[in-house]
Amino acid sequence: MKAIFLKDFGAPDQLVLREIPTPEPGPDDVLVRVESAGICHHDLLHRAGKLPGAPAGVILGHEVSGEIVQTGASVTTLTVGDRVVGYQRRFCGTCRDCLRGRQDLCRSLSLPAIDTEGAYAEYIRLPAISAIRIPDNVPYPQAALASCPIGTAMRALVSQAGVQAGDTVLINGASGGLGVHQIQIAKALGAHVIAITGSERKVDFLRDLGAGTVLVSDGQYSRDVWAATAKQGVDVAMENLGFTLPQTLRSMGMG
Repeated sequence: MKAIFLKDFGAPDQLVLREIPTPEPGPDDVLVRVESAGICHHDLLHRAGKLPGAPAGVILGHEVSGEIVQTGASVTTLTVGDRVVGYQRRFCGTCRDCLRGRQDLCRSLSLPAIDTEGAYAEYIRLPAISAIRIPDNVPYPQAALASCPIGTAMRALVSQAGVQAGDTVLINGASGGLGVHQIQIAKALGAHVIAITGSERKVDFLRDLGAGTVLVSDGQYSRDVWAATAKQGVDVAMENLGFTLPQTLRSMGMG
């Protein structure tokens, strides 16, 4: 099969096309023909050598969707022809954390492109437990994003923050790969979204996604958030940038 390797850290020209053997699925694996593979910011950091512990000489990509073309001997839950998306981490599925739905805490956790082969290839081998069926009406490109930017946003807004209809949710870095999904999810949950962007030209785009209030800021936005919420602050905040955390905390209401 053809695959794109990260030859060495650096610019995009370090990504080279190679012909390698197609992976053979183990008894608990499935072989997936890749239809779509996302390019995550995580991949850009890896390529640039800015991801601690991540090696060169690997196939990048952990956002992947495709069709199962072969199943291992022990696989009973999936069949050839199933359309699937790959969970963005590999996990055991049998430990206490996996069984309580916290696969992200599994001690056997591994990451495609770092511990195993990635998705920039014609085929990828996935543990069957990490391959999740997708509905027929969901196109492959959208499905590839299900477990990384969309799944991350869902866990934060629903599982952790418990956003309810009527809540006010602050989202900074709103036009980025995480922010655009957070806006849509929060809006679907019935929240009023305050989106922060550094660009005037992105205002209409963010409003079209569902943001009720869009603030253009150079990073000092807490005063404007307090004014927009009648000095109540927001109920939930999504901090996507890191360096803006003090401003985000100042934007939040009591509790």
